[in-house]
Amino acid sequence: MIFQNGELDNPYAEGLAHYVEHLAWLNVTQSKDFEALRHSNAWTNLTSTAYVTHSSETWLTKELQRLVEVTAPFTLAKSFMLQERDIILREYEANVAENPYFEIEQNITKALYPSSPWARSVLGSPTEIEDFSLINAKKLHRKSHELGNAVLIVTGNISKTTLQKALRNLNFPKPAAPIAPTPLPTPEVANKRVAADIHVARLGSPTLFYRKLIKRPPCSDAAFCDQTVRVLRAALDSSLPGGIAGPLRFDNFFARSFWFDLRAIGSKHLLIEFTAEPDLNISLSKLETEFTKVFNEIVQQGIPEKTIKQIKKRFQGHLNDVLKRKNYRKNLLIDRVSNRQPYYGLTAERRALRSVTAQKINDLLTALGQSGRTVIYRANEL
Repeated sequence: MIFQNGELDNPYAEGLAHYVEHLAWLNVTQSKDFEALRHSNAWTNLTSTAYVTHSSETWLTKELQRLVEVTAPFTLAKSFMLQERDIILREYEANVAENPYFEIEQNITKALYPSSPWARSVLGSPTEIEDFSLINAKKLHRKSHELGNAVLIVTGNISKTTLQKALRNLNFPKPAAPIAPTPLPTPEVANKRVAADIHVARLGSPTLFYRKLIKRPPCSDAAFCDQTVRVLRAALDSSLPGGIAGPLRFDNFFARSFWFDLRAIGSKHLLIEFTAEPDLNISLSKLETEFTKVFNEIVQQGIPEKTIKQIKKRFQGHLNDVLKRKNYRKNLLIDRVSNRQPYYGLTAERRALRSVTAQKINDLLTALGQSGRTVIYRANEL
């Protein structure tokens, strides 16, 4: 059960949507005969809140009812709900408190998206977590957990007839009509560069963080948009002609290691991410200069058609093997719904990949060279 409402839609303290997810799931599972408790899960991200459970056909109606009940008002004791803030604090400490990269990434995100919901933290800060308001949590729960805004996904060895029968047996107030997901906010993109030298405890190795947010060219077909970005990202990340791995790492030894990504932010923006450790006797400033130089040269020269064909051939092989990979279609559906993006299937993916051309890739590559909001952190050990 995916509610297309996440931290982006939370007007209260950062991280409150995650707290609401905890309370809503506990409200269903605490002190109840919950058959699938040890096979259940829940999560929150910027764009959605989801609850997952596993069931046999015998218990199907009962487990579906559990999912529906996450919309019910909280009946837990106030003291218990307040104690759950300590659980989230421990989750924060276990997952991110000792991770030096977490705070760096959070600061970069806030610099990339000033005054935008995209800068919000799903976990929140320890100070915010300790002060989470139950009143606001209940308000946010009522607003975010409406069945009209939920998508139910059922997968497994079950017939459509059996599922329909189980759904008819559920007890819940039927929503008057589906609620369209709230449009994703549009981040501000201005020709601005933020650069800083920082010192971080427990970093281990000097690291360059480079992020650039740009407006993407209009693209109407979701599957084609995604495949174009994926092929371009893979080409840039490779050691093939037109990739950054050769000139930065294997040929000239500027970077000892690096991580590169290109991904969509909503449907109108793209984010370039480059994180790298310099090689021996290479400063962070030198690595930054060389990355910028190499990237700009690739944008100007374009990526060779031969490289595009090799990447496409590899991806086509992946799609041809989909039926051998468990849960591929399910995971694709969950990814699209939870990110509030239109769904497409395997057939559309294959068709879109075939229609990707070197010209389309290089048109998108040219767009990556345009002005945008750039954040660069040169991080050294404290």
